[in-house]
Parts: sequence; structure tokens; C-alpha cells
Amino acid sequence: MAVAPEDPKQPETSQSSTMPFPLGAELRDGQIVQTPESKLQGSEIDRSNHHGRPEDTYLHREEYMSLLKNHLSIVESELSRLKGPHTTKPGIADSNDTARESRSGEKDMQAQEAKIQRIPPREWRKVKNERGINPRLPVLIVLSKGHGRVEMRSTGRGSPRHNDTPNSSDSHPGEELSSGIAYRLTINSRILLNLLRDCTGIEFPEDRNVWLRPFKYLVAYETGIRQALEDAEVPLDPVDESSASPDQTDTIRNHDGDNVPGTKPKEGGEVRADAAKLAPPAMGTSRVKAERDHLRCLVSFMDTDMRDIFDVKRQVAAQTLKEVAFEHLWLLYKPGDLVYSTKSPKDISTYQAYRVLHVTGGRPILDTANKSNFDPVYSRNWEDESENEERACDNVRGSPSNVTPFIIDCFSIEFDGDRLAPKSRRFVIPKYNGNRKVDSLEICPSFSHPQHGRVYQTMVERGRRFTQLADKSHKQYSGTTLRESRELWQSHVTRMGWVNYIIHDEEVHSEVILDQAAGVTHYRKAIEKWRLKVNGGIISAPTEADPREVFDPLPVKRGEDLLSDVFEDYNIDLDRRSDFVNSTTLLRYLGIRDPSLSDDYVMLLPFRVYGYAMLNRKWFPFNINLVNDITPDQVLTTAAGYEDLVLLEGHKRLLQAIVKN
Repeated sequence: MAVAPEDPKQPETSQSSTMPFPLGAELRDGQIVQTPESKLQGSEIDRSNHHGRPEDTYLHREEYMSLLKNHLSIVESELSRLKGPHTTKPGIADSNDTARESRSGEKDMQAQEAKIQRIPPREWRKVKNERGINPRLPVLIVLSKGHGRVEMRSTGRGSPRHNDTPNSSDSHPGEELSSGIAYRLTINSRILLNLLRDCTGIEFPEDRNVWLRPFKYLVAYETGIRQALEDAEVPLDPVDESSASPDQTDTIRNHDGDNVPGTKPKEGGEVRADAAKLAPPAMGTSRVKAERDHLRCLVSFMDTDMRDIFDVKRQVAAQTLKEVAFEHLWLLYKPGDLVYSTKSPKDISTYQAYRVLHVTGGRPILDTANKSNFDPVYSRNWEDESENEERACDNVRGSPSNVTPFIIDCFSIEFDGDRLAPKSRRFVIPKYNGNRKVDSLEICPSFSHPQHGRVYQTMVERGRRFTQLADKSHKQYSGTTLRESRELWQSHVTRMGWVNYIIHDEEVHSEVILDQAAGVTHYRKAIEKWRLKVNGGIISAPTEADPREVFDPLPVKRGEDLLSDVFEDYNIDLDRRSDFVNSTTLLRYLGIRDPSLSDDYVMLLPFRVYGYAMLNRKWFPFNINLVNDITPDQVLTTAAGYEDLVLLEGHKRLLQAIVKN
């Protein structure tokens, strides 16, 4: 029998603090009400405790004391409620009301149904018609399209794969089978949003709690989320044991070392007799249980509706991915990755190596009416007078109206005659259907190239050679020079043809003087508007994300403003870019003779070097792969030619000096 402690501040007329309080009873409006459960518990204890000593029964002393503490907590809460209206201190009653409202909201969250509710597209706004969290709805609300058989066919499976994650089970409370591909996920749980904040360090707003496929934050922080569920399962083990069925409970030994009837040993060792002391208090237990159930629900969604995404993620991590769908390109490229641009796939010597700086796009457009007022070309910053940028604009402009193209910001290293510096390059991959071979994409991730080791070594050797040749060298060239041009007739920036130029390719077999600085100076003077640009562009600021991907206005307005409840998840791409920029040394300016030049740095240099062909008497962009050393025979032939000249002795030496210089 538990007796509530007296409260010295309680008025004498109140007898609640002195009247006997049966075990398991509740106070309702100042009256003691004994519930059927409390009667049962009390009768069991009374029958088992013949001598009034609970420690002599199989019910642990700690469990008995825990029950007493729980009921004392209820008594104290009821006493606080009764005292509230009698207080004379201003503001205390209001604070009590606020506290009760907070506790009420907390109870609503804890009592919220931990399940996944699936909504077809036509019913979405009937259910999710306002911002914020609705505790009357389940913790997860999913918009799905298609049928389960379609999903299995698209992932190449005949049946759903069993979950192979270590901290999930074959079923979860309230779990529903997927009825198609999930495109939207409403995290309708304040508890879950707080847990995700703890896992990611990011504050997720409640009024923008709709997440869109591919659910980037769930992919990026998968390990932390699964670990959070694993941690949430542990504190509840002693609590769940009391309510588990006989064939699911674990052995708990009492103080005498005897097994408690109806239990069986726990795998990996026995539970200590004082394990019950580690169980959280009553309110804490409810909170932790809610956290566990909500996390179970989320992980169930990840295992069921995102399994194709995680399959691709794991294949990329293992470097075994051979084919990729358009929607999964964002998993294939991440800031810092080494990629190759392969205009001639069979000729490794003409590959250009890049590092990925940023990615965006490649998603369905929600705002098809363009109420966000965004133009994918004119609303972005593009480099003026760049043929590559013009080509990128054309690809963006020609993309389907319901899907954004996938845009990859990259950089290589260039020598402008004064310094080595990063040079930007933007690639655009329009929407395609089905899967494509990874090594057939316009820029191929290094790991997927069948000859990656050979390509890497070739790029490093070529880069080292560039640093030796570009700063004044006398060599032999045999072959065709490179063609360079700028043709911007369709440019959104300018349509004036006078900014265009073409440096035609020619066949050259001659001794050449390679001098990048002199060549850059020549072309600046010879061709109006010619520039060898480094830095700037997407190196200074990334390609802007298309807001039409994440803008879905609600039926209601705030004044003249349209409101959206969709979370803008492209910040994760900006964060990954910032992490790379702040950690890499590849974006530094260096001298061409700097001894600290690393292999990863020089391999990003181009295979083009400017020089002067002595026989043609013209400047050209030369292919560094066709530059050779002058052989000893060629030196002797040149020397013999000088000897054959019929000139005065002083004139002959003067001519030799002029040619050498």
C-alpha cells in the first residue's frame, strides 16, 4: 500500500495528501479511482506477498519501488493541479497553463499512430492540405505512384528483397506494403524531426515537412539514422520484457539466482538483477518508446521504398556500378570525384581530367505552372563568350518541360602564362529513359573506366610534361594542330558575330618553340575578345538549383504570397560543395615550376599548349602528344646546314646567335 507524501503548502481542507492510495489507482478530479489494471496488480501482489515483504516474491523489489514512484508522481501532478487556482503570485497560473498545454502536445505526439499512410496523387492535397504537423494523422504520409509489381519490375526483382540491415526486422508496427514508387514523404512527427536534427545537426522546419524523392538527407545520413534506432531499442529492453509473450521474453534472475517463470535466457549473457534500475521513469519511457516506434517507421520506409536508391549507393561505394538510371545520377557524381571527358573513347591521350565541384537538377518539376518565376537559362549566370557554356545552355533549353536536366560543375587546371589556376567547365546531361552504361556518359567517373589505372598514369605523365614544355622549349612537332573556336550565334548573352573566331587546324611538320605565355599574348592581340579565362564562373558560385523542383503551392495563401510545404533539400548539395572547397588544395594558384605540384594537380592540365611553328611561321595550339624531342641526327643536319652557308665568318656567327635566341 503506497501513501502519498503530505505537501506542507496544501490547505488543511484537502485530504488528498493523507488518504490511503491503492497501488495502480488514479486521481480524477480529486477522487481516487481504482482501474481494473490496478486491481489486478494489487491482487497479484497481495496474494504473493503473504508476509508483507515484496522482496520475498518473484516481483523484484526494484520493480515494486518503481511502481510506487510512478504512482507518487501521479499524486504530485494532481496536487499541483489542485493548487494552481489558489496561487496568488501573478503569472504562475499562466505558466501552469502553458506547461499543461506543452504536456498535452507532448502526449499527443507520443500517442500519435506510428505507421505509414499511403495516399494516391489525386488525394494528396485532400489529406496534406496545410503546413505543419497534424497529430491526428500517422507519423509518415507517403504519396505513391504506380503499383508494387511495376516497382519490382523497374528494379529488376521478381519479389521484394528481405531487409538485410542489422537493426531492422521483417515487420514493423503499422507497416504497410508499398503500393508503388514513393515520390513524397511527409514527416508528420515532431519527435522524428527532432531526432533527425540530432542525427544531422540540421534544423528541419515543421512547416516544410514534405520531403521529395530521392530523399537526399535520408540517403546521406543513413548510418546515423540506423544507429539512432539501434540506440533507441536498448533502453526499452527491460520495459518490453514485462509485456512480452513467454516465447519472446528473456530470462531475468531474481536476487536468489532463480529464473523467473515464463522466460528464457537472453542471447549473449544474463540480464543483471538490477537491470530494472536502469529503466527510465514513466514519462521518459513513453517518450523513448515513441522515439523508437517513430524511428522504426522511418527505417521501414527506407528499407521498403528506398531500396533501389540504397542499392545504387552501395554499388557506387563498392565501385561496381555498370549502368545507371537518370534519377540516380546524383549518387554517381559528388564533389571531389575524378572524372574524364572522353570525346574519343578509344584515344586515351585526348582525355581531359576534371574534378567535380557541384551537382544539381535531374528531378521532376513540381511547379509546372512556373509560379516560382524561374527560367532555367536566363535566371542563371553563364560565362560570356564561351562555346562550352553555349552548348550547356542549348542542352538546358532543349530539356523536357517536366524534368530538369542534370548539371555537373567541374574544374580542370589551366596555365594562363603567369600561373596555374582552376578553370571551370559545366556539363549538362538531358533526361534519358532506362539505364545507360556508366562509361558511355559524357563525363565518365574514373572508377568505372575499364582502364582507370592506365588512364590515370597517362594523365599524370602528360601533366608533368606540360609543366616542362609550356615554359619555353624547343621541340619537333609532327601532325595536325588543334582547332579552337568560339561560335555564339545562338547565345542568350549576345548574337553579335564579331565576338566569334576560329583557329583552324593545320598539318605541321616543323621545329616549334613552345611558349604558353607568349602564345596567350599573341592571341589576345590578334583576336578581339579572345581570353584564356581561369577561376571565376562556377568556381566562385555554383550553378543555381531550380526552385521549380521543390515548389508546390498549397491551396491557401498568406496575403498575396503562395505557400509551399516542401522542404528545399538542395542545401545538402551546397554543403557538400563547401566541404570539398574548404578541404582541397586543388583550387590553389601555383607556379608552373612549383616543386609542390602533386600528381592529382598536374593530371588536370590540358593536352593543348601554345607555340610557334618555325617552318609555317604561325602560332598554333599544339597537341602535346605530338610534340617530340629533337633527335641528334636533326641537330647534326641543322649544324651541317649552317656550315654549307656561304657567308662572311662574322655574319654566320651572328645568324646562329639570332636563331638560338
